[in-house]
Amino acid sequence: MPVKVESNDPNTVRYLIGNYDVQLENYDATIAGDQDVFVNIQKTSSSNISDQYKLNAVDSNVQEENDNTGVISTYKFKLHVSDDSAPIIELKKTNDEITVGDSFNAKDYVTRVYDIIDGDLDYTIDSNVDTENAGNYAVTFKAVDKNGNEASAQLFVTVKEEEEEEPEETATASGLNGQYSGSSNVGSSAYGGGIAGAALAQLGRYQDCTALVSNALASQGIYFHAYPAGYLSLGTIVSASQAQAGDIIYYADGGLGVAHVAVYIGNGQAVHGGWQGNQTVIASAYVGSGPVFIRVGK
Repeated sequence: MPVKVESNDPNTVRYLIGNYDVQLENYDATIAGDQDVFVNIQKTSSSNISDQYKLNAVDSNVQEENDNTGVISTYKFKLHVSDDSAPIIELKKTNDEITVGDSFNAKDYVTRVYDIIDGDLDYTIDSNVDTENAGNYAVTFKAVDKNGNEASAQLFVTVKEEEEEEPEETATASGLNGQYSGSSNVGSSAYGGGIAGAALAQLGRYQDCTALVSNALASQGIYFHAYPAGYLSLGTIVSASQAQAGDIIYYADGGLGVAHVAVYIGNGQAVHGGWQGNQTVIASAYVGSGPVFIRVGK
């Protein structure tokens, strides 16, 4: 009885027949399902004992018969080729930022969609990107191979408003018994300088992060208090290169395993509440999971 042997090559099935290691390489690994494969063992006239059998894999049933070299014996194997590998969707990038009015074609982001068995595959695109309105959007690509294995990939697109260049000016704002004076492009945010100044005025105060931010906002007539993620609703997310003093910063993880908010004051620094025993301090804006900058009232 043939004994199956483990093989490192997924495209080769090996069996032991007597003392002989037989490799079945003639089956079709590109078609899932059951296949019949036959192996001939042919006795030869060689006097060398180690070479007295010739092994040959064939794909059709050859009946046992006699010829000049001896007897050919045929073994039949039932092989099952299974395909449980999902298709592969390769994208040029998974995040992009465009400006309102720019052209957008989701197919431009696809490098290749294929399956290791079926080759190149068709795919579907589910997109809600609106290039006429600023916002955050998602595009989902899906593919299914011939054996029903599915795969999906996502592209996240930020459509931003075209920003007008403003001359740099010095902003001076007061709030909560303190002042903030610094260089900032405050023209794109009506509240930036005031929020930053109000945050700095709270240095040393013992309070949590949301109290710090809510107090700074209140100095500008914005009365709002929520869990950290709630502050994302107050404005528009901007990139780190566009961040300005007075922007609110949201962290999915502030470094202690919980969400956090702070107020950006420029030069990579922020005012943090709930820091060092709940004290309000100046520290790096780049902590924990990393900052998400929110332009208030933009």
